[in-house]
Amino acid sequence: MHPSVEHTDVSASLVERRWMVTPDLMLESHDDRHVVIIHTATGTRLKVSTGVYNLLARFEKPQTVKEALGTLEDPRLRSGLHVLMERGLLVDPDHVPTVVKPTRKPSPYRFCSVPAYGTASVDVEFTVIGVPYDLGGQVPCREGPLRLREKSLDYTYLVDFDSRHPRGWFDADSGDRILEGARMVDAADLLVEYGETQTELFRRLRTVLGEIVGTRSVPLILGGDRSIAFPVVQYLAQRRSLSLVQLVPESTRHASRGDMVTTQDVGIRTGALQNVVGTLSMGSREHVDVFPSQPGHVEISLDDLRAVGLNAALQSWTKEGDVFLSVDMSVLDVSIPSRGKGLSMQEVRQILLLIGRRHRIVGVGIFGLDSSGREGELRVICGCHIALLAMDAAMHSGRASP
Repeated sequence: MHPSVEHTDVSASLVERRWMVTPDLMLESHDDRHVVIIHTATGTRLKVSTGVYNLLARFEKPQTVKEALGTLEDPRLRSGLHVLMERGLLVDPDHVPTVVKPTRKPSPYRFCSVPAYGTASVDVEFTVIGVPYDLGGQVPCREGPLRLREKSLDYTYLVDFDSRHPRGWFDADSGDRILEGARMVDAADLLVEYGETQTELFRRLRTVLGEIVGTRSVPLILGGDRSIAFPVVQYLAQRRSLSLVQLVPESTRHASRGDMVTTQDVGIRTGALQNVVGTLSMGSREHVDVFPSQPGHVEISLDDLRAVGLNAALQSWTKEGDVFLSVDMSVLDVSIPSRGKGLSMQEVRQILLLIGRRHRIVGVGIFGLDSSGREGELRVICGCHIALLAMDAAMHSGRASP
């Protein structure tokens, strides 16, 4: 005699209730033996047998266990139902649980192995977050956060045992230690759902920045393409007047088309934001026009930058105050020997130092990292180095509480 329903894994009360497949389920992969199910609202994944998947499919429409299966004498059915109910894949259609969609997702690495966000008991100087989004431009750079974090493991974050202060890193080019005493955390990656609108994504990024960036913390944004600078500046400008400083290989002040922010118009769109008082773009390999009708918004080509010198070029931009520093890695010439078709690491270093001396850097973005091709690995190494140098410039740029 088979055991009664009351003595199985699925009680009589559960058998008599109606059940349905929880919303937001999709198949990630499947073969003849197994199916990987993903809950798109939570990111939860579950690998089940094809038999359990077929059992779940019986409840596409709300119905009782008896209506769907007829009998529960097979112990495999009872076990399968128990798994589906326990994991929340079968739910009561009259009481579908509210699922809070996550705004961030884990990353397999942390930048320089710094502590994870939420584990530090004190306010920190820098908060790292990745934004693997590249639909604002043509460069495939959504893997930028992953590659930068992976390579950054060569630059281990250590805290002195006696003083309990971070030791920083030795910069061989300058012969000095950088970021000594700078506390950092890594807040993983922003959740990016390809298929959602850019407006939704940018709104989520502003919300997350509001949650993770402390009163004195400087965000380090690992992109992704440089269109991401728009929502970051939008968030930072809520509390202060702000300027955008960009190192970019081309103009970012092309005429806007539609609602989507792109790498081509991020400069002109950001310059129009409330509390944004100026933009400075340097390094364009193309001829750039002057915009006399928009004072404070300046573009300096690579040729002009070298012709007049870095100091003179920066002095031509008279804006003062806080800046968000955006570095597009495509602006860099990493060829060996150098072809001179982009900024050198030495030029980038000098620009960071000069910007840090003149302005308070309240945010840093590393964007446009294409790690493919022969020079891809060099760009990743340079990206890590620039991130550390930019944070050091921010640390010594006279930051005060907003």
